[in-house]
Amino acid sequence: MKRFRLLFLTTMSAMLLACGGNDKEVLYLFNWSYYIPDEVLQDFRRETGIRVVLDTYDSNESMYAKLATGNAQYDLTVPSADYMELMREQGMLAPLNHEWLPNLHHIEAEILPLLAFDAEQAYSVPYFIGAAGINMNRNKTGELPASWAIFGDDRFKGRMTMMYDVRETLGVALAYLGYSVNSTDAEEIAQARDLLLEWKPNLLKFDAEMFGKDFASGSSVIAHGYAEVVLTELEAADGVDYQYLLPKEGGLVYVDNLVILAGSKNVEGAHQLINYLLRPDVHARIADTFYYPTILTGAKELRERTPAYEIAQLVELGYEVKRDVGSALAYYTRAWSEVQSR
Repeated sequence: MKRFRLLFLTTMSAMLLACGGNDKEVLYLFNWSYYIPDEVLQDFRRETGIRVVLDTYDSNESMYAKLATGNAQYDLTVPSADYMELMREQGMLAPLNHEWLPNLHHIEAEILPLLAFDAEQAYSVPYFIGAAGINMNRNKTGELPASWAIFGDDRFKGRMTMMYDVRETLGVALAYLGYSVNSTDAEEIAQARDLLLEWKPNLLKFDAEMFGKDFASGSSVIAHGYAEVVLTELEAADGVDYQYLLPKEGGLVYVDNLVILAGSKNVEGAHQLINYLLRPDVHARIADTFYYPTILTGAKELRERTPAYEIAQLVELGYEVKRDVGSALAYYTRAWSEVQSR
């Protein structure tokens, strides 16, 4: 998932990994940029005495590449489901001790269908779950049906954006065509490519960096992307009648997971942090910061902000979790390259 910037959050450099100190009093967390408020980590330290040193990444690919070298000594990281599967298969993760995670019972039953990739939470615990949908300014579009077909509507030519993301955007096309977003069939992926090529003339651009800012500024009136990114940008915008649509055809769900790395030097402390983040009050606090829907029982009642959607809606609409597609990833990469070059 693409993260976004909030100035009051802080990021500590990887150079801090070289700092001394008792390993049992320090945890090294490798997380997505701007995904956990610094105040939450400070409160964790006050409660436990454990200092969390935070280093960040902006993609699963960069996270995996750094960890795969074996040189980075982190305790925890936060891969999405497909990369969690890959890392588990390669022996990069430590199994979880559920006796040290009493707050596991807070995970809402309604999200369990989305956790089939690690149904017993043997190696991972969900941190946050979400999906990219259609962000719409009704002042400019009027009411529209909740369908990916909107990107084929030339009434909005040059005022729509789709994400620059191989799996995410080809996944949209696959879902619209009635196929799995995790298809490994070369012909289905080729059909998804052709559909994106049909839609491409209507688009302002493919973009995963600026779609929120472009929407808030009025450069686009329809944007495929994460509601939480757009809502953050809209805090300083006027004149937008915002609506978020989850298309009826379904789409791709991201599940970002807390995992402990096999080389962790503070496994017990890592469990303490995971258990802390499984507290409904802490979870609600993070969700409010980033406009995320909650996934823990009791957290919804503690929220001060209402997210654009709830996870139950994704389940009802048949959204699929992005899984590891193995060697079929080459089909996606080739198809995406052709979409961009034509």
